[in-house]
Amino acid sequence: MASLAPPDPSSARIARLSQLFDSYVKGTRAARTANDAKLFLEAICMREDRAECVERLVGSNNALDALKVSLRFDVSTSFLNGPLEVLLQYLRDPLLQQLCNGTLLKQLLTIVVQPPTLWNALVSAHRSKELLETGELAFAWLLLELVSWTTNAPIEVDDTAREVTEKQLLLSSDSLEVRAFGYRIQHVLQAKAANADVSASGPGGRHDNDFADYRKIAIFPTEDELACSEKPFLRRADNLAAEVLEARVGIHLDNQFRLLREDFLAELREDVEMSPSKKKGRRRPRMRLRGLALASAHCGKSRAR
Repeated sequence: MASLAPPDPSSARIARLSQLFDSYVKGTRAARTANDAKLFLEAICMREDRAECVERLVGSNNALDALKVSLRFDVSTSFLNGPLEVLLQYLRDPLLQQLCNGTLLKQLLTIVVQPPTLWNALVSAHRSKELLETGELAFAWLLLELVSWTTNAPIEVDDTAREVTEKQLLLSSDSLEVRAFGYRIQHVLQAKAANADVSASGPGGRHDNDFADYRKIAIFPTEDELACSEKPFLRRADNLAAEVLEARVGIHLDNQFRLLREDFLAELREDVEMSPSKKKGRRRPRMRLRGLALASAHCGKSRAR
């Protein structure tokens, strides 16, 4: 008779954390100690279905109260670089920004920054460079989310965003992801100053050579531009047709410039991505022609003017 395999300790832990999460959602448990807080945050972040997790959290007053308490038992650097960073990275899922038009995510971020005890500790750790790269990435994402909040913001962060931008605290990071958030934050501040749209889908803010005014875009690409994974801003033909007649010429020139430049950059970007220093992949075969010379040119029949 075959012997039974020993139980998987990780599966048992996941099951216990799942039961713990359910007890907070149902209101049968409260976070009373630092250890309770640590386990509750871990129970949140181990759930695979993030949308379902967030919906259940927001739908339970007891769970929201427990989350608020759990985030304030410990505001040390180790907590900021540990459980808080893991939670913020968990909430970074783009799907959560789409869920109920982002209102559920905003409810959770409001709990993170209000009251501002935890937020102040995070900003202080950022200024003193106590955050690890992953912690810095989580801080940059949270700052971008908050500075992009145009109405009923839970906390004022524009001054912090300006300080971070002026001192190049994110833009000088060794991490491309952190710098990318820095470019976004800089773009949002510029858009706010000009009373313009701060939408992430519009032109500008993807990297250090992406601007709303196409005249500011350098022809020669930058390193961060070639490494950027976001799609460049390009308008569809029906977007142009929807514009008022007086604005169409300028918008058409803007779009033609961006299209022509992207035609030039697309293969160059692909070659950079497939370079040995980046990653392995099947490179599309290239054709190289040598020894060509112009034999003649035919420009059509001349027409008298």
